[in-house]
Amino acid sequence: MKIYHHGSNCTFDIQLFTTTQSVSWNSLANKVIIGKQTLQPISTETELKVLKIFYLLKRKNDVRQSEFDIKELVSSFPLNEDVLSIYDQATGCNLLQFAIINGNKDLALSLLRWHCRHDYKLCSPPVHLAASRGELTILQHLLNNGMDSNFSAGICYPNPHQPVAYTKWLWLLDQPVYKCNMNQLLPIYWAIASDRVSCFTLLLNHMIAKGEISPKMVDLLHFACRRGASKCISKILCKNPSIVNSMDVNKDTPLLLAVVWGRVCSKTLIDFGADVKIVSSIGETALHRLYCNDVDGLFTIFDTTKYLLTTGVEQLINCKNNNGETPLHVLVSHVSYIGGSLTHPDKVLSKRSRPQLQPDYQNQVVQTLELLLKFNADPRSQNKHGLHPLGKLMHIALKSCLPEYEQCQCVRLSISSTYSYKNDYDHLCSALKVLLHLGSDLNKSCLEGHTPLFLMMQCLLKDNIENLCKQSIEIINIIHLLLKNGAKTQKFCHGGSTILAKIAARFFTISENNSSIFGDTRQKFSSLVNCLLETFLKNGLNPNFVTDRKSQHLQGGSGNSLIEFVRLTEMAGIPEDFIEIHTWLKTLFAWSANPDLEPYPSEPIICHSQSSIFLKKQDTQAVSHYIHEVKDMDNIFQDGNAQELLMLFYNTMSHNILYNCLNTARFMSHFHPIGATGKSFLQILNSLAENPRSLKQNARVAIYKSIDRNLVEKVPQLPLPTLLKNYLIEIY
Repeated sequence: MKIYHHGSNCTFDIQLFTTTQSVSWNSLANKVIIGKQTLQPISTETELKVLKIFYLLKRKNDVRQSEFDIKELVSSFPLNEDVLSIYDQATGCNLLQFAIINGNKDLALSLLRWHCRHDYKLCSPPVHLAASRGELTILQHLLNNGMDSNFSAGICYPNPHQPVAYTKWLWLLDQPVYKCNMNQLLPIYWAIASDRVSCFTLLLNHMIAKGEISPKMVDLLHFACRRGASKCISKILCKNPSIVNSMDVNKDTPLLLAVVWGRVCSKTLIDFGADVKIVSSIGETALHRLYCNDVDGLFTIFDTTKYLLTTGVEQLINCKNNNGETPLHVLVSHVSYIGGSLTHPDKVLSKRSRPQLQPDYQNQVVQTLELLLKFNADPRSQNKHGLHPLGKLMHIALKSCLPEYEQCQCVRLSISSTYSYKNDYDHLCSALKVLLHLGSDLNKSCLEGHTPLFLMMQCLLKDNIENLCKQSIEIINIIHLLLKNGAKTQKFCHGGSTILAKIAARFFTISENNSSIFGDTRQKFSSLVNCLLETFLKNGLNPNFVTDRKSQHLQGGSGNSLIEFVRLTEMAGIPEDFIEIHTWLKTLFAWSANPDLEPYPSEPIICHSQSSIFLKKQDTQAVSHYIHEVKDMDNIFQDGNAQELLMLFYNTMSHNILYNCLNTARFMSHFHPIGATGKSFLQILNSLAENPRSLKQNARVAIYKSIDRNLVEKVPQLPLPTLLKNYLIEIY
């Protein structure tokens, strides 16, 4: 341990001292000298004694012996030396401050003789520190020995007195800013800030008795309400009950200031007659204030709401503030919120970290949502930006995924950017369930036309991939909940297939450079995409979108699920990528995707032979798109994955349409990349086109057509052996 001398850079090592003199704490405390004579600089011998006292105070073993040694060391201090000029390097405190912090009354009282003549700076003066720590006996002796209680100072503890920021002085020099410079208060305010009611009472009586200029009681009450000091609030109102509804300079009543600190403060004020129906200058009720998420009082949202709804504030449950927001609008902004400390000052010692508190906090938010709605909060009310509570909830969810430059106006205005969010899809799902069950309009869009389902899909496009993978089950639950409750997919381009393909395309952006668990993340995200496909298809997504609008060859087909996912092959970087595309296409085939369809009419292309020029109609089935996408890729056939994907179409398409597509592809193909097992791409096409399928394969396709290709739901109902059913479903 090292100690530094105030005003110098000198440090000294510990040396052990022995004395033969025995002394009691009482005799030391009775030697207090009151005077203003200047103390001499501390000698090296005395400084080492102070250092040893710091060491003994920090030593946990043999407390009795340490206390005895400290008494002897203090008794040997010269009265004319400034023993309080030595500061502990770890805490930045001198011996008296250290004794106050550790509640060592005997040592603190014995050091008062030097304190009266020590020149303190504005950081953590003993009277302010004692008031803040609730050391009543020490504070009493400090006041009795002439300590000034009518000046403001700051406290850096529990941090050392070190700069926390720098500001420019005369636009040139960096001026250090200390924590104690930023929040300078009178001792009585420090007592209130820590809710030390006995110290508060002592200081108040002392200031009144000495005729010092003291703050008005109404100012003390407002400060106590801002700090959640329920005991001090009660003490003040016991003496002055008439000020319970007094307003501060911002026209806020004590209840509006204190409600964020929970049920105890609210009940204390209401028991003294606080009017719960008074609103702030910007139209906020006590419920609005309770749900403000720019304060630390987030720890009792549910209990406080439950209490307030029995006091008359329930009559204002749909009251709007100046932004047109009801308490329900403000409350939904707590879902996935990760700011705030969540702990009351009295509970700091529980040492529970912010992430440990998050689940309980989020559960309270969901419970409170349900409680408000049961008290007839209107889930369809709109704020001035055209957002109803469910819409605001989903806009905030999207905002948490987007950098500011990508945010459209409705997303940007949904919540202030100063608040921190990380999407918690589990509690987001719970909040949606409550809102939907109690009357929210699922298809209500904002002023820019965004529905909740659209916003959720945008989250899947923009949120961190690893975060999506970790919460994949919860995400699927949200999508299923929205679709089951009637969310319309018409708001998407062509019913949803396009945006699903865009989400799937994110799979190919996962690389070893941006994922610490490359392989596992790829597998989980692929599974998430597959589950999304299944969920949409189960809930009515049409995979067979067609249009009569002509397009250039291979340029159309947007919205047709098979074509959208086949086009992902152009993003494949390694042969293994085709395994995932194969899985997604297989899911589409199992849920009624029809490979026989021509999703759009293609404009004919000009062809020529040795003797003629002619127009040739091009096929636009998904298999034609696939052949076009892969014919230029030289090395993708080495593992057979690309060929297996081609076999999906071979095993599901009608006879005439399949062979027409294969023959057209043979005719148009001029490229011969090296393929699997030494075959060229053209050889593979020739092999498929020239060898007819077996009767078993053709029968399978006939069965597919007879059940409208709905394999998942209808194959299990067929009167066939299990082995044959598996053959139909697995498409091998």
